[in-house]
Amino acid sequence: MIAYRKDNISFIKVPATVAPYAMENTVQRLAMIVTPTCSEYVLDMRDVINLYSSVVNLIVSLHNRVTAAGGRLCIVNLNSHIETALRRLGIDRKIPFYPTMLDYELREVTAAECLADAA
Repeated sequence: MIAYRKDNISFIKVPATVAPYAMENTVQRLAMIVTPTCSEYVLDMRDVINLYSSVVNLIVSLHNRVTAAGGRLCIVNLNSHIETALRRLGIDRKIPFYPTMLDYELREVTAAECLADAA
């Protein structure tokens, strides 16, 4: 799993497969990524082809940690099969999805422009 921070946003790239036997190690690494100094986390699912229970576990674990730290999690670059499965599980009610990183970034610009226009 690759993670980097830009401004106050952490970007986390999920590998193509998350092995169930490595979940404990993965969750521990996530614990080190989530900090109170970061308010937003972007989970990049570009390389994920199949949705296994270990990936769902990773998403839920990360959401719980981010929420407990006072942050917000969103997911980008979902393929249509995974997006459909996550919506059926109701995850989209807690975590916003964006089709691409550009859609995520445009959301940020649009929100900032709306706030500036309202002032």
